[in-house]
Amino acid sequence: MTEEPENNILRKALNHTQIYSIPKKKVATFHPSVYTYYMATKKSYKETWVREGILELKTANIVTPSTSLHDVFDGFPSKTHGYIKEILKGKSQKENLNLAIIEYRIRNISREKWVEKAPLYITIKRMKEMTAKDKDAILLSGLHEMWMVSLLKACFTIIDESISDNYAEIEECGFLDKDGIPPAIYREIEGFFSSAKKNKSHISQLGDILVKHNLFERYENRFFSLMESHR
Repeated sequence: MTEEPENNILRKALNHTQIYSIPKKKVATFHPSVYTYYMATKKSYKETWVREGILELKTANIVTPSTSLHDVFDGFPSKTHGYIKEILKGKSQKENLNLAIIEYRIRNISREKWVEKAPLYITIKRMKEMTAKDKDAILLSGLHEMWMVSLLKACFTIIDESISDNYAEIEECGFLDKDGIPPAIYREIEGFFSSAKKNKSHISQLGDILVKHNLFERYENRFFSLMESHR
């Protein structure tokens, strides 16, 4: 029996994820934001698994989309890292993120796991009542064997609501140049352009740097003009 492709498994897990409540509080730009989550998954028709834990989200620094695929997700087992990369890759392609984006660090702290002697839909109803006054609570359900993918979906839902404000605040503090490229990366690229202008042998290194930072398309006209100047 052949194994199901990883992207099919991921799609199934995301499609089966239901988010019933999500905090309105956005991720703070310069200090960690802490949320409590309750994850419900079906154990049997009459029983439901419930997991309680803490999610800590914070912005770490500014990176390009290619670098963000290697983010550190603390508290998520290595078997989920492939799914994390696929999610980030899909978001980068879907949203055409060709500029620098914010790198978020996500820390999962599992606290408790128990069985509710009730079907999933009744358990969800009870949990809604229990968390109604908790503005920082995340309540969701999904496939039991893929519950961490569901948790990641909730994380990115919060991040999607936060990234514009985080980006604006970081830019306002002068951590980005006017073109949205991190100053360190901008200086590195300009340094390679300067050296490649004088020495043809440095052009390939320049190309590698642009590809590494996922900025080749942005600089391609300038890059090819530089190549022409050496002919």
